[in-house]
Amino acid sequence: MFDEIIAALGYEVAIAEVKEKFPTMVGHVMRRGERVSRGVYRLTAGAEALPKRTEANSDVELQPTVDTREEPEINMTSTRQIEVIDNIADENLIPEVNPSYVPWGCYGVVEKVVKSPIFAPVYIIGDSGNGKTFGVEQACAKAKRELIIMNITNETSEEDLIGSYILQDGNMIWKDGPVIAAMRRGAVLCLDEIDQARPAILALQTVAQNKPYFIKKTNELVRPRKGFTLIATANTKGNGDGMDKFSGAQILNEAFLERFSIIVEQDYPTEAVEKRILEKHTANKALVARLAKFAKITRSAYKDGAVTHCLTTRRLVQICNNIEIFNDEKYGVELAVSRFNEENKQMFVELYDKLVKEDVAAAAAEAAKVAQSAVASAGPAATGRIKDPF
Repeated sequence: MFDEIIAALGYEVAIAEVKEKFPTMVGHVMRRGERVSRGVYRLTAGAEALPKRTEANSDVELQPTVDTREEPEINMTSTRQIEVIDNIADENLIPEVNPSYVPWGCYGVVEKVVKSPIFAPVYIIGDSGNGKTFGVEQACAKAKRELIIMNITNETSEEDLIGSYILQDGNMIWKDGPVIAAMRRGAVLCLDEIDQARPAILALQTVAQNKPYFIKKTNELVRPRKGFTLIATANTKGNGDGMDKFSGAQILNEAFLERFSIIVEQDYPTEAVEKRILEKHTANKALVARLAKFAKITRSAYKDGAVTHCLTTRRLVQICNNIEIFNDEKYGVELAVSRFNEENKQMFVELYDKLVKEDVAAAAAEAAKVAQSAVASAGPAATGRIKDPF
């Protein structure tokens, strides 16, 4: 195992040299080599780890010896002595353009912000499933901007945001969190569902002002690279959710919210826009019109308090996918609305059945009207033209 190292560096090696030439072997050297002095280990050729032999026991079978070596010392007091690991260094973080996306809502605002040299934090508010994060992603895709999306939860800690030490090959190495990674790269940072965050989010006070961030654990001052942008999406305005519709929504610190200079409220798309979205997922225009009408009615009932749920744009797309998979329109709708309570589910199924029957009746009436028009335009000579052959 150590033959190649020995050939290059000799039997006694310094960890610094091993780290430079054989970085993946550092841990093996420290665990299986014989420690000579601080940072220096003696290696044995032809074996992974041979126990020491003396003249007294050279003729007897070797027995395992107790490892009395000291644990490697870890020094975290100086920034220069800390190795930073970047798992996304070679990754291309520019999102791919999605051909099914229809620009609307927050898209125009976000696109201008990510293209602008001015740092302007954006806070996007809207109901679930109406395309907030999708709009951010596609705006970055079109602008060819790198994007890092971090999903915020009630359990998100400062370490999750900023970074932490990890153990790798026997060494403690600093690993940047998504916030610091975005700052170093000058990327767009999207904090998804930010209203789920607890007070740990206040660690981003300076970040939200595009100021350098001081990492306490490494004594490093990280300056945001040109282009760094902060965008947050949420279901609420940061003042909690009185209806318990969005479980876990927190009341965010007013000083933190004040740092967002652009606030965008995004409702569900209009019926016309929703049709354009659905047409990207099915060629059935009758189905598209029916689903858009279906959603419009449920949302109106939801706002009036008649039902406790409504159809989101995301769920309409799911219905299109369900129908394509099972080749059954009614079943595809039932599968999608089954997540609602039994009362709402039944109401939605009945409503959709009614819409289907109305469309069938309307189509039949239209067909009859066209037939009558054709007969009328043909005139009296059209009647009786074909005689009974018998």
